[in-house]
Amino acid sequence: MRIDPFAHSRRCGPRVAAILLLLSICGSGPLQGESEPAAADYAGVFSFYHENDIYLSDDSNYTSGFGFTWVSNDEATYGERNLVRRMVRGGAFLPSVGDAGFRSFVSFNVGQEMYTPEDITAVPPPPDQQPYAGVIFLDTAVYGHSSHEMDEYTLRLGCVGPCSGAEQLQRAIHERVGSPIPQGWEYQLGNEIIINLDYQHYQRVKRKAERGNVQYDVTWRGGGGFGNYYIGANLGIEVRVGYGLPDSYGVSGRRSSGASSFVAAVPPPRRVWWGFGFAGLQGFAVGRFLPTDGNTFKDSPSVERDDFTGNLTTGFVVGYRRFVFSWTLNNVSGLASLSNSSDDDFGALTFSFYFSKR
Repeated sequence: MRIDPFAHSRRCGPRVAAILLLLSICGSGPLQGESEPAAADYAGVFSFYHENDIYLSDDSNYTSGFGFTWVSNDEATYGERNLVRRMVRGGAFLPSVGDAGFRSFVSFNVGQEMYTPEDITAVPPPPDQQPYAGVIFLDTAVYGHSSHEMDEYTLRLGCVGPCSGAEQLQRAIHERVGSPIPQGWEYQLGNEIIINLDYQHYQRVKRKAERGNVQYDVTWRGGGGFGNYYIGANLGIEVRVGYGLPDSYGVSGRRSSGASSFVAAVPPPRRVWWGFGFAGLQGFAVGRFLPTDGNTFKDSPSVERDDFTGNLTTGFVVGYRRFVFSWTLNNVSGLASLSNSSDDDFGALTFSFYFSKR
């Protein structure tokens, strides 16, 4: 059994992205001690997430991912020279970004992904199993958000191959915990710069959010991605039921072109405890997926995969004052897994914290 706990990568990519995050947060002032921030009273939401198939006792294909996400407040709550304000102005040509009736905000996500075959002791790795692949990336996104819909535009910059540091990280972790050492990383995909664009549209079909009663909403989403990491399209629906339901658009992971994130364009509900459960179903048409299809411009390991896949996502979110915890189960049929392999299921933990302004 393979265990891949999260750990800090020593590569330079996360350092650059961390500087961007700190610039944005510091431009809005340090944290204060209020327990229930008002709509314009918080500087952003910082999250850490960890994804691993070991949570479901199924160790194969997409084996581990982790990252750090920062999501801003509405750009109108920041100073004129703040990075958030400048980014929204730069993206004002995009539909709904900066438009009347929409709140605009941004997010940064620094993460790493690991992909390995089921048999990590074989040298060379079995040709009909997932190739070794490590990915490190920075996702930068800008959003246009209203109470009924949201548009999300994401640029992914990163690299695949030894530059990701995945080999060193996984070997170090397996040595520490006494798990079998993966033997085939020398056959991993070669170094390649990643540039990918992604668009998602969220449309709220129904929402009932009366105070003191059980609340729910139904949202459908659709979009796609284009680049050398992922080319494809998706369509799905999500239902949330609970108390203190925030006016946000879900916490579902997207293995197609982004990691799990807590998309929170609003402050937490003005109550001590709040929470909800959720379930979502998405379908994907995949034209290219780098970890399975191999390098774009040179020969590398690759394997057949399914072109049409499904993703059933279930889980829950619990909030206490400024803290938010979410647990997600992703049951994936074919996405980033192989037509001759088991489903690529994994679990995800996310811890989030709302920062207040001065």
